[in-house]
This record gives sequence, structure tokens and C-alpha cells, in this order.
Amino acid sequence: MFTLMANRTGRGALTGEALTLAPAEGGRTCATAGCHGSASPFGTEVSVDLLDLSGNPVSSYEPGENYRVNLNIAAQGAAGYGFMIVCLDQNNSGVSNWGAIPSQTRSITLLGRDYLEHTTRLSDSSFDFEWTAPESGTGPISFYAAGLAVNGNNSSSGDNADTTLISFPESIMSSVEDLKIEPVKIFPNPVRDQLTLVARGNYTIEILSMIGTPVYYQTVLTNSETSIDLSGLTQGSYLVRVTDTANQLIETKRIVKVD
Repeated sequence: MFTLMANRTGRGALTGEALTLAPAEGGRTCATAGCHGSASPFGTEVSVDLLDLSGNPVSSYEPGENYRVNLNIAAQGAAGYGFMIVCLDQNNSGVSNWGAIPSQTRSITLLGRDYLEHTTRLSDSSFDFEWTAPESGTGPISFYAAGLAVNGNNSSSGDNADTTLISFPESIMSSVEDLKIEPVKIFPNPVRDQLTLVARGNYTIEILSMIGTPVYYQTVLTNSETSIDLSGLTQGSYLVRVTDTANQLIETKRIVKVD
């Protein structure tokens, strides 16, 4: 009974097993791993959508851009929900570009990849996650997800699980866009410790929290690249503003700091 109830906190953390049916996993799901039964009236269906920051679904991703990943569990009459999701590139390596982790959710490393999963039985059936597209040249990426609808009887019976896979190609820029020269390059994004900025001429760098609080300021009197130590910042989203000597805005970009 303890094992069954402990599965509320996520199968990955409890047993170290991934259940999304992604390559290199064991081929088991929440329904076949012994933690939840497959017979129930819920008719569970799991879907994943990639949304731009305006909430519009997209069919491809722009390298380095920020998106929302929506995981939805459609089920009738369930008492609670759980999930697991991972993003892989075309070589089946993890694209670990998750942003701030929502409450009742954890990031866990399994098979060398960063999965997200629930930490307790959830009352909501739809979940949004911050995600930043990988760098140019990555190629198609795929989200593998598992969703679970439970009846809350603290046993494996009467629950229902489903999995899904959805892939997104890398957007191909037009020839005009390819010819554009970026005034400022800011990378990597998301960033863990060191943020690199490359710009031409003299410029000022300012990093702000999402509510406008300055957390970093530097004037650069050189054309060389600048490395900024962000290891002391808490995880979350920030704005990088780059201005010239006349205080004219050159570039503003949202970055995600991860631990």
C-alpha cells in the first residue's frame, strides 16, 4: 500500500523509471508498470501543444526562442491527474531547456535526460511549462509525454493512462533573414552560470527581473565578447537590455536562468 500511495509523488523519483515510451526507456507505461491499472471509464487522452508567448499554437520552432509547452489530459470523472514529459532531439538526446519549474512539479534526470513529472496528485488536468528552443542546427525535436487519470482509491485499480508523441521541425529562415546581421548575440539561453554577449562598438548591459528590478549593470568599452557570471541569480526569467553610448536601445531579450 505504501508503494502505491508513494507513486503519487512521481514514478521517476520513486523508482528511477521513465514511462513516456521515449527511445531507450523500458517500454513500460503507467498502466503496465504495476502502479496504475488500465481499466477505467475515464477514456484518458494525452496531448501536447507548443505555443508561442501569445498562446498561439506553432508547427515549428525558431532556434533560441521562448515557448510554452502545454500538456493536457482529457478524462471524464477523474479525481486527480499525474504526468511525465521529456524533450529529445533527432539523436534522442535530451533538450533540457525547461524554464522555471511550476509548483507540484519536479525536474528529474533519467537516462541522462531532464524529465518533468508531478510531485503529488494534481487537481488540474492541463499544465504549462516554460521551454526555450535549442540552438540553430539542432533539427527536429520531439516531446514524449505520459498522462494519468486516477480515481483516488489509493490502489492501482480503476485508473487510466495514456502516452503521446509530437514532433516539431526547426524553422527554416528566409534568405532575407539569413542575410541579416544580428547587432547583439546573447547565449546560451537558457543559461546556467555564464552568459556570453557579443556586440559591435561600445555598449551597456543591464539585466532586469521580470518586474523591472535591476540585477546587473556594466558598461563595455570594447568590441570583444563579454562573459557575465549569473551563478548567483535564482532560477527564473530575466530581461537583458543592451544600449549604445547614446542610451539608444540596441537589443532586448528574455533569458531563462536554470540551476
